[in-house]
Amino acid sequence: VSDMDNAKRYYQEAVQTSSKDRRLGYLDDSVYSLGMLYLFSGKSREAGDLIRRYEYSVESYRTQILKGFYKASGDDINGALKEYDEVLHKAKGIDLVVLHTLMGDAYRKEGLWDEALEQYTKALSRDPAFAGAYYGMGVAFMSKRDVDRADEYFHKTLTIDPDNVLALSDMADLMLIKKENPQDALAYAERAISKNHPFYQPYLAMGNVLTVLGRDREAEDFYKKAVEHGMADYMVAFSKARAYYMKGDAEKAQSQLAQLRRFKNLPEKIRSLLADKPG
Repeated sequence: VSDMDNAKRYYQEAVQTSSKDRRLGYLDDSVYSLGMLYLFSGKSREAGDLIRRYEYSVESYRTQILKGFYKASGDDINGALKEYDEVLHKAKGIDLVVLHTLMGDAYRKEGLWDEALEQYTKALSRDPAFAGAYYGMGVAFMSKRDVDRADEYFHKTLTIDPDNVLALSDMADLMLIKKENPQDALAYAERAISKNHPFYQPYLAMGNVLTVLGRDREAEDFYKKAVEHGMADYMVAFSKARAYYMKGDAEKAQSQLAQLRRFKNLPEKIRSLLADKPG
């Protein structure tokens, strides 16, 4: 049982108890915490049900932060940013730090890297030890293909939060991109999967590392686990192609791209990448 499972049970009990006893301050805290846990772990349906059940019982700006995060999880970025903008003047303390970080995440999903970095910087100006903002900056710089700055911010994330499974997964990937010792990438991937979190990213990272190391049969098991943990099925072929390119095996990479073209549910970004590739 992961720490997140234990936390979920605690917050569910807190929501039920505080709702029954009409302890509204406690209800606000527990609904917000449970909603954040649901959304962070990819349980959007449960988060939506929670918000709809309690948004009129709890008169708090934090419910609106949850609504923004919920909309962002469903790719309604404009709707999310609207919710966030409406509560910027109300949020305070750690809630404002979280809000700026979530705004950064929303801009990042839209490919607006500089706007995202601006929001993460605002979060860190209020709390220089907030790991989520450092992680967001690392992902933004990685997307801008500034691998050295990405490395810097992932390391800052892990200095504050050594068990951050997403940062560990991305560091494994970054080691492959930088073409440094693949054993270093393997060490990060092993740390990530040891944390027993319900995310697909550690399994995907391990699959990619093992592919680069030539351990294809073992890699296949981790790609399957990534799908079992919520990764889209087309990402297997996409990730294998990328790993084979990093390994220098263009023939196998092209074979995976050919398989990828058979999927009907590809996002537009991947379709655009395929259009630039021969075959």
